[in-house]
Amino acid sequence: PVLHLNTIKDTSLWYQLNESFSGVERELAETIASNLVSICQDAYDRMKIFPSLHPEYTLHDALHCLRVTELMYRVMPESVRSLLNPVEITLLILSAHFHDQGMVMGREELEALHSNAKFKVFEDNWEIEHPNIKEVRQRLGDRNVTGAEKEHIRETYHELRAALLTDYVRLTHGERSSQFVKKTYSDDPRWSINETNIADLVARLCVSHVRSAVELIPAKGFRHDETVGTYRVNMPYIGLILRLADILDFDRDRTPSSLYRTIDFEAK
Repeated sequence: PVLHLNTIKDTSLWYQLNESFSGVERELAETIASNLVSICQDAYDRMKIFPSLHPEYTLHDALHCLRVTELMYRVMPESVRSLLNPVEITLLILSAHFHDQGMVMGREELEALHSNAKFKVFEDNWEIEHPNIKEVRQRLGDRNVTGAEKEHIRETYHELRAALLTDYVRLTHGERSSQFVKKTYSDDPRWSINETNIADLVARLCVSHVRSAVELIPAKGFRHDETVGTYRVNMPYIGLILRLADILDFDRDRTPSSLYRTIDFEAK
């Protein structure tokens, strides 16, 4: 669907949180909604780095966070949405905004990859699966190739290297997202509801979206009656909604790795 979203306030879930509760619950919900504005801005600011690292995934950024948030609302039937409590809505919004934060790597992390044995093995195997990169590299070193042709080959090579990096990061981005949330927000008062910090719950949701749905079970930290203050949270359901909305936000601007197997120095 065409979704016109600029900030978290444009999403139906945020509106429900901010407007649909009454009494004492209303005060809590409005406070959470207010905190979410700045928290989500944190996510957007960090995701701005994403296109520079993974240009072939042009919608895997702040807009993706908002689209997933809105799709969460749309895939749930009204009979379920009306039963959501403030904590469950908050977990939905936060998981939508932080499940892909692990796709962002800092400068130090990127530099460390050159000495990372696991990355080297991945790199060797990736180049075997994408033999065109070897041909492009050879053409790039050909002294007989000059001018516009050389520049085109260089751009193609950088695109292939970017695809390689993206594929590597995707393997671990769920766990990296989880670690980022716990490290950054476990002591952040904005993430506390009824004196309970929910960073750990969001971290579990982040890592769950890259694992099998059969792992959304109590033994793996996903209980149907998780306690947050006086509220009960259905963690398996939130985990399922996250992965479903994430899958649905797939369009022609989010390029699969398979396309890069076909790119060579003659690609236009």
